[in-house]
Amino acid sequence: MAFVRYYVGDVVKMKKSHPCGSAEWEVKRIGTDFTIVCRGCGHQVMLSRPKFEKAVKKIVIRSAEAEAAEAAKKEAASQAKVAAQTDVNISAPANTAGGDTVD
Repeated sequence: MAFVRYYVGDVVKMKKSHPCGSAEWEVKRIGTDFTIVCRGCGHQVMLSRPKFEKAVKKIVIRSAEAEAAEAAKKEAASQAKVAAQTDVNISAPANTAGGDTVD
């Protein structure tokens, strides 16, 4: 099972709908507990992390903060990949044809 990261401002769809009829909730607080607000009636609920993660069906809308974090993570990964491909062994002496090396 893949690890899913949630951000404040994300809108998630839960497996069961709220009594008001809406199944979409906005994440207001993350941590050990999640505070979520019903998009239909505005009711606030606090859930423990395991209960929240089990009840979420999918992420409907990602927050701008989450999109920026994902883009930064992808950019850092691509830069690391480029750096790994162009990495030169700096610790090796430049002139190895001359004989003995001095420590």
